[in-house]
Amino acid sequence: MKMEKDRVEVLAGLRKGKTIGAPLALLIKNKDFKIDVLPHVYSPRPGHADLAGALKYNTRDIRDVLERASARETAMRVAIGAICKTLLQEFKIEIVSHVTRIGEVCARTQKLSFNQLRRKAAKSCINCADKVAGARMVAEIDRAKGQGDSLGGVFELIAVNLPVGLGSFAHWERRLDARLSASLMSIPAVKAV
Repeated sequence: MKMEKDRVEVLAGLRKGKTIGAPLALLIKNKDFKIDVLPHVYSPRPGHADLAGALKYNTRDIRDVLERASARETAMRVAIGAICKTLLQEFKIEIVSHVTRIGEVCARTQKLSFNQLRRKAAKSCINCADKVAGARMVAEIDRAKGQGDSLGGVFELIAVNLPVGLGSFAHWERRLDARLSASLMSIPAVKAV
């Protein structure tokens, strides 16, 4: 399984490892592809924005839709998320996520503590805290990819030390669960929370 090794370049807003009050400007270059030489794409991928975007913008070649709604957009969210995670640590709020299922392969992580989940998931190329299940998941991903298919999956997100009272109990649009769910559902290919 191939994983891209993106690097974030900070263009503005940071000096000597500290923010300076100006807006942060980040850049992630796509070193792996030159879009102008890539072939046209006519078959939409399952679970992606390809078909909806091609129909909405009346295009046969879905390359532009595919590239805009791809991991490029998600990569920047990861970069910004790392900054947010650092800020949350200042308030002793910790977050961990880990893969619990890909295809029919399920991880056994129910008895792991928060710190064990974080440590073990960090060692996995797919962020799975169960080493045996993780290897089986990678094999399933490679098999599906070889057949031109993709797999569904499930991940768990845990936050600890959140202060009581964040969000609103009365206004639906300000409820923390609603805002977190909306953010998660806006990630390309996420279909359920």
